[in-house]
Amino acid sequence: MAYGGNDSIGQHLPLTKRVYDDAIVTGVENYVTLLSLASQRKQEPKSEIPMNQENTLRWLKFGSALTMLFGILVAAAATPIGAAPTQFLADLIFFPIDGAQDLTAPETRLISAIGGGVMAGWGVILWMLSTHLFPRDQALAAKLIITSIVTWFVIDSTGSMLAGAPLNAAFNVSFLLIFCVPLWRYR
Repeated sequence: MAYGGNDSIGQHLPLTKRVYDDAIVTGVENYVTLLSLASQRKQEPKSEIPMNQENTLRWLKFGSALTMLFGILVAAAATPIGAAPTQFLADLIFFPIDGAQDLTAPETRLISAIGGGVMAGWGVILWMLSTHLFPRDQALAAKLIITSIVTWFVIDSTGSMLAGAPLNAAFNVSFLLIFCVPLWRYR
């Protein structure tokens, strides 16, 4: 049969038009249902404070800069001139503030230089992950940063407790929160 003047095509036309009309009506109904569901979803109250990517990035940069600055502060304790702020911090951590802590031994100064350098370098890596990887792959950046922060937290806080400096372990919680709270939703 050739397409064109054949009556058999004409008899299928009403059926085709009815199927087409039903598809249009069904499509419109589905679209209206989706719009209704979407508007209901937007109206539901949120249980958490939304933190967009820009705010998360701000917190990550802040935490990274703080980590670098703290590393520089600790490394500065390797010199007699730069030891005063770290000396005071050690005195505060081993409360009461009585000046009993002494950071002038050569081995203590060496450990300060090494530990401070490692911490400053870690801060640089955290900054790089935050500014270069996080905008492209939030889940991977969050996984890497949270894993490194939690590893540091467990080791540093355990060592602090064993060394008789529980106040340092308490201070560590603030570093942990600076990074983990904004990243928790991306993990």
